[in-house]
Amino acid sequence: MLISGLIIGVVFGFLVQRGQCCFTSGFRDIYWQRDFSFLFAIFIAITIQSIGLFTLNTLGFIKIPTTPLPLLATLIGGLVFGVGMAIARVCATGGWFRSGEGVIGASVTLFVFTLTLTSAQSGSLKPILSPLLKSPLESSNIYLTLGISPWWLVGVMILATLGLALGCQKYPHKSIDSTLQP
Repeated sequence: MLISGLIIGVVFGFLVQRGQCCFTSGFRDIYWQRDFSFLFAIFIAITIQSIGLFTLNTLGFIKIPTTPLPLLATLIGGLVFGVGMAIARVCATGGWFRSGEGVIGASVTLFVFTLTLTSAQSGSLKPILSPLLKSPLESSNIYLTLGISPWWLVGVMILATLGLALGCQKYPHKSIDSTLQP
């Protein structure tokens, strides 16, 4: 099991590094350069993952857990994490491959991320953050909250991905260099 995890980790690391997969720069490109290729890649990944996850769940190979959702903690944590990524100019994924490339700032970012995570889970930040975990929502899944089959949402995701694919094909990305030339 350890060997298979090592092999998958090396292959995944290689692909992430070669693809320069960084969420911070991907979302920045959507806004600044109107390049939706990153968003398209995310939609493809989520669509494939959703089909696989719900197929495995339907066949009984896995059971999707339903735990209460601490909404306030989730929203504040997402906001703080997003602001931190913007300030650091790197996401967690980008931090890993950039630190492997020798970028000191990325290594510092990963150290601070690890320190903050440990402090929030079991250190000095835990007593401050614990009240945010009280009063969670009863449902933790969108389809349970809406009372529908998850396959409806998978269908919507498939349609959105196909729509984005057609949009990316119809309006290809123009590089900044081509827009500056007369």
